Amino acid sequence: MNTVLRCALLLMAAVPAFGQQQTLFSGSVQQGVYAAPTAKFTQIADDWGVMVGGRIEWIADHQFGVGIGAYALGPAQIYSSFLIGGKSLTLRMTHFGAHFEYFIRPNDLVHATLDAFVAGGGLYYTITEGDQDKNPRPDNFGAEIFSMIEPGINLELNLTSYLHFAVGGSYRVAFNVDYQDLEGGDLNGLSATAAIRVGFF
Repeated sequence: MNTVLRCALLLMAAVPAFGQQQTLFSGSVQQGVYAAPTAKFTQIADDWGVMVGGRIEWIADHQFGVGIGAYALGPAQIYSSFLIGGKSLTLRMTHFGAHFEYFIRPNDLVHATLDAFVAGGGLYYTITEGDQDKNPRPDNFGAEIFSMIEPGINLELNLTSYLHFAVGGSYRVAFNVDYQDLEGGDLNGLSATAAIRVGFF
């Protein structure tokens, strides 16, 4: 009986040594979070348009950020080669996905961040007169779902401890696009961004 008891005690003592959890961050992790309304001046199908949206991001140790973002192309900016009843068609596009960001020397007044946006999106044409959408989606034109990745770099200015301003550039690469007169390469393009970041950094 004593032998069994000794073995049980030895096993219980060994469990913490074998069962200690391994983690990406050790010790006390400093955490932060920020929200950033964002505007993008972006290249689509050899034209340029403005997308608006934003992101919410969690920050670990002031350097590693993970979050979500969503953006939408404004109406009557990117025109199609198609006409319906003599009326123009313009592109509507949205995308939603995950942001991954690395902050370089975040305590400096001006510093850089490396960013990657991995997302899915949708696009469709609308009938437009002037700057107004007259029909949300022509029935015979349907819509398209696509995926994308957009690496980029930003310069960030620390205005206050809770308020930062960032400008940057990125390049979007789209996949699985075959919609009317658009293919994957038509959605590839540069973007210039500007954002106000508010939160705990």
